[in-house]
Amino acid sequence: MRLLRRAAFCSALIALAANAQTAPATLTLDLERIDLDPSALGSLLVSTGKTLPAGEFRLGLAPVYERRPLVAVLDGQDASVIVRNRLSTQLFGAFGLTPDIELGLQVPLISYQGGENTDALGLSRPTSAGLGTPRISGRIHLLDEDRQLVDLAGELAVGVPIGSKSALGGDGYASFMPRVSAGRQFGDFRASTQLSVLLRHIQAVGAERFGSHFGIDGSIAYSIERFRPELIVRAFVPFTQLPTGYEVLASGRYQITERFEAFALAGPGFGHLIGVPSFRAMAGIAYGEIAPPLAPSRCKAGQAHLPEQCPDLDDDGDGIPNRDDRCPLEKGLAQYHGCPEPDRDHDGVPDSVDRCPDEPGPKDRQGCPIHDRDGDGVEDEVDRCPDPPRTTGARSPTAMEMAFRTMWTTAQTSQARPAITAAQTNRSS
Repeated sequence: MRLLRRAAFCSALIALAANAQTAPATLTLDLERIDLDPSALGSLLVSTGKTLPAGEFRLGLAPVYERRPLVAVLDGQDASVIVRNRLSTQLFGAFGLTPDIELGLQVPLISYQGGENTDALGLSRPTSAGLGTPRISGRIHLLDEDRQLVDLAGELAVGVPIGSKSALGGDGYASFMPRVSAGRQFGDFRASTQLSVLLRHIQAVGAERFGSHFGIDGSIAYSIERFRPELIVRAFVPFTQLPTGYEVLASGRYQITERFEAFALAGPGFGHLIGVPSFRAMAGIAYGEIAPPLAPSRCKAGQAHLPEQCPDLDDDGDGIPNRDDRCPLEKGLAQYHGCPEPDRDHDGVPDSVDRCPDEPGPKDRQGCPIHDRDGDGVEDEVDRCPDPPRTTGARSPTAMEMAFRTMWTTAQTSQARPAITAAQTNRSS
């Protein structure tokens, strides 16, 4: 009886005759082999040696379908398709901590998986849903293509051991993946490659040992306005005697708005390695400050583009490239990362020369307002009586009272006139 390695479960019959009378064994391993690049500056899966600018982010989700990722084969025939179909959702995010340091997160959620009865193999059937192994990563930008021919970055990803063992989402042990990635632009094409080592617990799976592997990935992408097709090749070389696995995937990304994109990916797997499906498909959406950049040949002054699509241009003409300019459409200064000088009161006078930075005022007064408390048009600084006249606080007379006062004043005036005239006559005589 000859045992072949097929799509993930190598020699998994585990001596069928010897185990026929024992309780079913439980497989506890992390079946997932898809690692997204959370920032996706060059490729969906392959890091291109770049990092997000400081303060920028990218968030997204991607449902993933896998066909036959775990099959036991005996004498050239499928003995049991342990996992025939698997559907998971990858949640991911990336954040630029500094211009050269990026943090990433990927969380797999196993939504559904199903296969054949495995009692004949002496194995319990995996549960249909659960949590995969979350991965936290940190990436540092080492070389820049503009100065050192290629973009180069180093990265470390850590697998957190909280994945569901019964759902083939984890083995209960932490894993570590150091990785080096590089990329370069060739006209309208972007080439990327990465080398990685997955270090994780090695365990017996039947007569075989399953665990760590080397990873070699490469991609080439082409920019067509808002659309970006891509070809990805992945290889997994186990530390043990298991066979090498391969995937060839075609993908496409479309920029819907300035901060929103949709993407899809699909392709076959080869090599009879645990976790490498015969077919994989993925579709998803992502939101973030950085959209897939256009090729340099399409980034020309006068052509329609977004600043983040053409990082080498200087759209506001302040001498600071878009990639380093936090205000790419406003002229600014280097000490303010390409943004104009701060002006808290928005009076057009920068705070550095504004004598009243929290009160708007004209430039000829160094940003200070004109004060005129009594509203007479004379500034308080030269007004000898800057305060308005004081009031007693008494109420204003009514119209009837004013009319009565007028009549009273008229009557008093009429009585006084004859006396004044008589006195004037006596003086004349």
